Amino acid sequence: MPVSLAIIWPGVGTLDVETGFTFTAWRQRARLMRAPEMLDAGEAVGTVALDLGYSTASAFIAVFREAFGCTPSVYQRRLLESHAAN
Repeated sequence: MPVSLAIIWPGVGTLDVETGFTFTAWRQRARLMRAPEMLDAGEAVGTVALDLGYSTASAFIAVFREAFGCTPSVYQRRLLESHAAN
């Protein structure tokens, strides 16, 4: 029998009032905040996707593109280019 998140975490209903995000949006944003750090460290896109809890690299890439305006591999390439220029 599925258990409601509100039973496990009674304050979940106030999260959107406090942060402006629903729980799902907050969780997705929290996971994405870790992605650039992992990509900066040279981790593979597929590894980052799975480590952050995405079921597929494709799902992660789509969410990353929506949030950051480019794919994770383009992000990594730009990072390498900026390090090379410095």
